[in-house]
Amino acid sequence: MKKKLLVAIGYCLIIFLWLVNSPSANNDSLIKELLNTASKELGIEVPDVTSEKYPSILIVARQEVEYIVCKNSCNALAASLGNLVYVADEVDLDTIEGHSILYHEMIHALQYAKFGQAQNCRQWVDREMQAYQLQDKWANKQGLNIPWLREIQDQLAVSCEAISQI
Repeated sequence: MKKKLLVAIGYCLIIFLWLVNSPSANNDSLIKELLNTASKELGIEVPDVTSEKYPSILIVARQEVEYIVCKNSCNALAASLGNLVYVADEVDLDTIEGHSILYHEMIHALQYAKFGQAQNCRQWVDREMQAYQLQDKWANKQGLNIPWLREIQDQLAVSCEAISQI
């Protein structure tokens, strides 16, 4: 009996620690702020927090994010899949750069909420381009210059063409 009680207490402690350290507990106001900013920029209403389209943030190992993005090793730090937003555990969500990465994913969450999944490469690239442009604009307003946000847009512009030639 004591052993079962200790196991139950252990599970409760793990759940409690996960809830206390989860992004929704520590960054709820940040997520709401970023969603509202993205909503204004995109002209897309933020789904109700009880909606299945409201984004859920999951902090995971970078390898998991990279697998979602490219099924291999790549430079991805975050990804959205439906309403699930995966953020690599190495992203510091206490920095402006970390906020900008989360903002980029909030843009994708709103795109998904309104339009569903991208149906083809062109739609995916258009959404990525919009997210990178707005992320860059947001970062600049915060006083942060991230040159690769502009550089990646050039690569994205030709990505569907390159894929179709494979």
